[in-house]
Amino acid sequence: MVKKNNDNRQAINKKAKQKSIVVAKFGKTFGLEGKLLIHSYFTSQLDILNFHKFSVDQKEEILIKLEKKNKKIYAKITNIETVEEAKVFTGKLIFLNKKYLPKLKPNQFYFSELEQMNVLIDKKKVGYVKHVYNHGAGEYLEIKCENGELLVPFNFDHIEKINPKKKELYLSKKYYEI
Repeated sequence: MVKKNNDNRQAINKKAKQKSIVVAKFGKTFGLEGKLLIHSYFTSQLDILNFHKFSVDQKEEILIKLEKKNKKIYAKITNIETVEEAKVFTGKLIFLNKKYLPKLKPNQFYFSELEQMNVLIDKKKVGYVKHVYNHGAGEYLEIKCENGELLVPFNFDHIEKINPKKKELYLSKKYYEI
């Protein structure tokens, strides 16, 4: 049973090393020309408007013309002309190749970089980052530990340091103990 969990985690780690990240999801169709509603996962939802080359299911590269209308974002996929053709994309995840993303400043990270990182307190591994969430007032990490889960605010009061090369995140000894 433990081996199965290890296998699942290795598969997740392998997936995390891929060249693309999920940036949005196609919603329902809109209009008669095959447009689709877009659910953007960017911190600022409108940031998705800066990109045009995406992929679906990390396989098929597609060109999308995005537009903002009435506080919503809509997509028109190249070569898709009807509602019936567009419906095939409803609910599918939209990926963006990492090479198109801007370089970040020190101590800035993409959520996909943080997920699956080992979590340590005073050099002792206590778990790994299962997921990163944004609840509106800020981000927090869901950390999977041996005896359950831990929710940690994503700020440098609670996090001492992050080493992206070693895939390690250190929690503050001031707030957390082994």
